Amino acid sequence: MAINIYEIAGLVREYGVVVAPWREADAVIDQVSWIGGTVTLVIGAADPSDPAPDLRHDVVIHVARFRDITSPEAPGAPTRAAVTDLVEWGATAEGIVLVCCNGAYGRSPALAAGIIARRHQLSMTEALAVVRRIRPVCRPNPLILSHLDGEGRPA
Repeated sequence: MAINIYEIAGLVREYGVVVAPWREADAVIDQVSWIGGTVTLVIGAADPSDPAPDLRHDVVIHVARFRDITSPEAPGAPTRAAVTDLVEWGATAEGIVLVCCNGAYGRSPALAAGIIARRHQLSMTEALAVVRRIRPVCRPNPLILSHLDGEGRPA
């Protein structure tokens, strides 16, 4: 599902976060500029076997490698350290943060909720509601959410 930045422009400006698949990252960075914003940081999760993200924009990219799985014992599961690191990067960044994963259904929406909760002192429930308005088709990864407390901080 392609992002329509004009439908979510107010949310992106207010919360400073947008969620998209890696394959749409460059287009979303362009679209954010069309609404007067600037993506200053791209963070996200990539499968361990995927090539490094290659964007044409000059922007800081911070990636952790883990799969969209929910069992903490499974190989490639998101770790508390990786989740905390990504959320911290996003929560403390200036400007708009683009949060990516393969499909922008599981990992990136969960990370985006943590970032929004931290940046705006919201509960995770409130932050997840914002993420669902930004990316209605999402299914935030429950393991990633379990690594965060109710305010997007490490649990």
